[in-house]
This record gives sequence, C-alpha cells and structure tokens, in this order.
Amino acid sequence: MKAIVLNPARVMKILLVILLILVLAQVTGLVMKFVLGHGLVFGLVPLFDFNTEQNIPTLFNTLLFFFNASLLWMIWKDREISHRHRWIWLFLSIVFLLLGADEFCELHEKLTAPFHSGLDTTGLLFYAWVIPYGIAALLLAIFFLPVWWRLEPRTRLLMAVSAILYVTGAILLEMVGGREFEQLGEELDLKCGIFATIEESLEMGGLILFIYTQMRLLILKSGNATILFSNQDPG
Repeated sequence: MKAIVLNPARVMKILLVILLILVLAQVTGLVMKFVLGHGLVFGLVPLFDFNTEQNIPTLFNTLLFFFNASLLWMIWKDREISHRHRWIWLFLSIVFLLLGADEFCELHEKLTAPFHSGLDTTGLLFYAWVIPYGIAALLLAIFFLPVWWRLEPRTRLLMAVSAILYVTGAILLEMVGGREFEQLGEELDLKCGIFATIEESLEMGGLILFIYTQMRLLILKSGNATILFSNQDPG
C-alpha cells in the first residue's frame, strides 16, 4: 500500500501559481486582441480566453471542482468530522461533481434560452440561468448552515470567504456581465475582457481556498490528508 500525503499550504500555492499563469496568459491575450489587433495568434488567444468555454481555463476550473468533490467525499468517509450530518457532505460531493461536469460541458448556458424566453428576463437577469442556480445555492447554504456553524472558527471563516469569492464571481458578476452582453451583443470589448478576468479569477480563487480549507479540516480531525493506493482486494 502506498500513500500520498497532501500539504494544504503547498497544494494551495501550486494551484495559485497555475491561476496566476492563466491570468497572465489572459491579460496577454487581451492586449494582443484589443490593443495590437491580433485575436488568434496561432489559436493561443482563444485557448486561454476566460470569456470562452472548453479551453485551458475551463479545464482547470473543472479539475478544481473535481478536487473539491474528492475532498468532500473524504470528509464524508471520516465519521469524526461528519458525525450526525454525514449526508450533507456526500450531497455536496455529488453537487461539486455535477458542477464540474456542468462547467466543462456548458450545461448551465443551455438554461438561459428557456428561462429568458419564459420570464422575459433582461438587464441583470439576462443570463437567466442565474435564477435557478441562485435559488439552488441559497437552499444549499440554508441546509449546510447548521453543519458550518459546528465547525471550528477558522474553518468557518475560510469556508465563508471561499463561498463569498465564488458566488461573487459566478453569480453576482455574471449578472453584471449579462447586462453588458445584452447591450453590446456579440461585439465584446476590452472592458468585457477585463470583467471576465476578474469574474473567473474570483471563481477559481474561491475553489482553491475551499480546497485548502477542506484539507486543513481533514488534518485537524484526522492528523493528515492522505490518498491511499493499494493492490489488495478489499473484499
């Protein structure tokens, strides 16, 4: 049996360095596209564009969701942490797994058309998918609140900050971005590019902080955050 022991601070630093590289690539792409007039550069600009999907930033964001889902599953397995409310950790793990698939496949974007036409949404609600996702996020927060309150103070603070960062980027700034998109149409400008950079950076930053928080929680309760590999048959 072999084990990989994960250090929360080291993992967070690595993920933040990757995020910084992606942000620098995005900013370089914005300069190339809107200042120098080169929107492709051998396909590298759209490959790192925060305002498009199914590229390198999308893949990184998806992997962050899956990493969080794995850690939530580990917390669910640890009865010392999950105790009476074990189901919420498993449910969160499934939610993050689905959100990762959603992020890569753009499933939430497909909800915009039916909600937009049915409710005739405009302005901040132009991206109408924020309505069902916002309601779902609120309900999830209400259910998780009693569990969150029983955690130790620093863990509560870190989880709250990570949630605020993610929701600010994924929902609140997305709503403002939808209003800008409605006004500009397909002709996005430098302002939209900068806005997308801030929005996606907050999302990924929130997910990275949540990863650190969960790893720290596992260490506080279990002594380490370990992934075990074994060739033994569990049965």
